[in-house]
Amino acid sequence: MVRMGCEDKSNPFMLRGRVPPLETYLLKTLLTVPSLGETKAQALLLKFKSLINICNASLEDLTKVIGASSAQQVYNFFHSC
Repeated sequence: MVRMGCEDKSNPFMLRGRVPPLETYLLKTLLTVPSLGETKAQALLLKFKSLINICNASLEDLTKVIGASSAQQVYNFFHSC
C-alpha cells in the first residue's frame, strides 16, 4: 500500500497553541467597565486578586488603588443591579 506524502497527521481535537492564562480573561472582563483603562484594571487585579474581591470592595478601598473618579465608575458598574 502506498502512503500519501501530504497526509495531515495532526489531531483535530487537540487545542492549537497555548490557552491564555486566567489573568487575561479577568483583565478583558474588567476592561468592559466604562472609562477603565488597562493600567488601572491591572492595578485592581494586583491589589484585589479576583473579580469577586473587586465587586465586594468598598468605594474607599477602590479609591486608594485607582483614584476617586475611576473608583466611582467601577463601584457603580458592579453595584447598579
